[in-house]
Amino acid sequence: MPLEAQGLLLSWRDETYDGRAGDGTGLFKLERAAARFFGFDAQAVHVNGLVAKGGAMSMWIARRSADEAIDPGLVVRTQRFDDDAA
Repeated sequence: MPLEAQGLLLSWRDETYDGRAGDGTGLFKLERAAARFFGFDAQAVHVNGLVAKGGAMSMWIARRSADEAIDPGLVVRTQRFDDDAA
């Protein structure tokens, strides 16, 4: 019985991730919803930003949609890129 039919995969998306070797060579394709089930790391792009507003800086921080099947409502992770980052 397929994993989705058993309720083991949430939010089937009809999107595939490419499984790649360390040198970037493509090895296989995997449905996005199955990546975590099989223990694979998934990569994504998240955009946050700084904007000037009334003479002050404001930060836009992305938040996942409340109806996402995985990690609903959580703040998208951020990374510091300055020399003081620990």
